[in-house]
Amino acid sequence: MRLGWEKILRNAEVEIEYHNDFLEELQNTKETAKLRRAWSGLLGHYVNSVSAMRRATDAGPSKKWSDKLYPDQKRDPILQYAKVARDADVHVFEEERRVVHRAVTFGSILSVSGNVNVIFDRNTLIGNDGISRRLPDFSLKVEDGRVAKSSIPKAAFQEKCHYIELRSIKSRDGAVYQVPNPHVLPELQAIEIGRHTGRWIQARFREACDLAR
Repeated sequence: MRLGWEKILRNAEVEIEYHNDFLEELQNTKETAKLRRAWSGLLGHYVNSVSAMRRATDAGPSKKWSDKLYPDQKRDPILQYAKVARDADVHVFEEERRVVHRAVTFGSILSVSGNVNVIFDRNTLIGNDGISRRLPDFSLKVEDGRVAKSSIPKAAFQEKCHYIELRSIKSRDGAVYQVPNPHVLPELQAIEIGRHTGRWIQARFREACDLAR
């Protein structure tokens, strides 16, 4: 272990705690601005925790374990994506981070977000069979992407959650990293990545502590 490893491992533990705090915020925040901050914070503390664990163990018998951390990340598509995403994130302006805002939908006919008043009156829909059908008349008030008031039952609408929209990332060396979990619903992809990185760094932290005994 490196001289002063106790303090460095404590720093790693704090980074892991911050990572988990931001994961909690990513899953539960109702404010879109905080959603962006949570994703950015989660990525940053994930990378920082790994760096701290590597520094604490890069001397003596533990160096072999330390040297495996980065290769282990590269072999895991989710861990590697998160690492590259963090590097890309520090070069992105806040307004450029891709966020899908909360929205209210009415079938495939209507989708609105933000704060808006809608009056739906005397509309028809032509189906695939060519038959024209009258749609229900209603008024709708939406506040922050949520139904605030409606003249028809709220169950007629679907409220979509906000989420970080993940896309492929091009690293500074030109390599392209695809979203590692495309089988997961888009609104859950970032959350699953955060859960995966959290489990991994917690497991590596326990191993590092065992090496120090």
